[in-house]
Amino acid sequence: MLPTWFAEYTLWLGIGSLAAFGLFTAFGVIVSTRDRNGAWLTDASRARPMTVVLAMTCGVGGTALLMFGLAFLHAHARLAVSGVASLLEITAIASAATLIDRRLWTNEFWGLPPAEAMTSDQAQALARSLGRVYAICGLACIVAVTGALIGIIPKLVYVGSGLLIALCMVAGILLIAAGVGVGIWAWKVFDSVRQPARIDTA
Repeated sequence: MLPTWFAEYTLWLGIGSLAAFGLFTAFGVIVSTRDRNGAWLTDASRARPMTVVLAMTCGVGGTALLMFGLAFLHAHARLAVSGVASLLEITAIASAATLIDRRLWTNEFWGLPPAEAMTSDQAQALARSLGRVYAICGLACIVAVTGALIGIIPKLVYVGSGLLIALCMVAGILLIAAGVGVGIWAWKVFDSVRQPARIDTA
């Protein structure tokens, strides 16, 4: 069983993750429904500088937030701040890790057509398709994280014993499984746009 303090920390880490994935999903929806947004997604190399900025911002922000929380706040507030700060640090580490291999920042690696070989209409069509992938992937993460949070509810709030605890666990597992399923759907949508021949100008 999780210690109560760790369950509370995980709760705030999860809430922060839900907010981040919500923004990620909203970004995908906006790109997939607008004609003149997100064309830069069709050139992987253009996202690398933004990832550098993201890694630095999250790293510095997460460290500052964690130091502030540990130095000045009470126990429950420290756990909340630590959860959010951990999310920022995880984002910074994950972003920085992707910068090591430059092949990750090429269209060829992802099976996408060269940016310079696409017409404006093709680039817009591909961007809208990639926006849908972002939106579905974000939704998958939201569903899975929600399942994980439901699973720790019995550790944070008294829900009785036996049946309700079991229901929370089952609901959490089912949502995590559903999140995995939605993630597989996102991969299938992405795989469908990896072939240049399938890019339309509609």
